[in-house]
Amino acid sequence: MHYFKNSRKPCCQKIHAAADTASAALSQLPQKEPFLEPSHTMLFYTPFGKRIHCSFLLKKHYQKRIFSSCRWGLRHGITTFVADYTTPFGLLALETLCKLRETGEKFKLLGLQGYPISQRKTYRLMLEPYRELERLYLQCDEQCCDGAPLYAVRKVYSAAGLHCTENGLIIMRFLLMDNQIEP
Repeated sequence: MHYFKNSRKPCCQKIHAAADTASAALSQLPQKEPFLEPSHTMLFYTPFGKRIHCSFLLKKHYQKRIFSSCRWGLRHGITTFVADYTTPFGLLALETLCKLRETGEKFKLLGLQGYPISQRKTYRLMLEPYRELERLYLQCDEQCCDGAPLYAVRKVYSAAGLHCTENGLIIMRFLLMDNQIEP
């Protein structure tokens, strides 16, 4: 038993060291405080405490939902899409939005680190390599990342007028004026 405990320690240290290195690399990328207008912003994320997350089995289903939400948003004047890539649905949304952008759609894309990079979750069976995250992160127009875990909640989540989750599209009426967005 003692031998088993000691054999796992260096492995855990390597994982934490890799997470710290990736977090440092992402934090060194150019960042600025984005201005988000609630009536033109849609946020993709997995709600905190959700038991059943977006998974690899439901990837196609959720991609269709993200695509249709994005198309709906573009028709209704949404110009900025924010994806929290540390949540399963947000990561899938970021990948889908990058693909949609390659087809010629024009919109502003922001990457958001809502949780510390070592606590992120994914829809895949295994966590994607940090190089993949960095590649997606660099395809964004702006990045929202801060060392404080509550940054996303205070600055970005509260400034988005539309929230898109696995449950569907949520319109934050208290942020929007009447008759701006019609369902």
